[in-house]
Amino acid sequence: MGIRSFADYKLKGTFFVNGGFEFNYNAAFTNPGQLANSNIWTRSALLGIAKKI
Repeated sequence: MGIRSFADYKLKGTFFVNGGFEFNYNAAFTNPGQLANSNIWTRSALLGIAKKI
């Protein structure tokens, strides 16, 4: 199971900053209540700057 988000913002002219994050739950679970434990979720993020032509 995973949750993802992505954003792309215009800085100035053709320059943009973009980034995203995600949370992944890689273990088996028997009921949805186990998903509330935030220590088990794997977190990752990415941030960058781009020039669009």
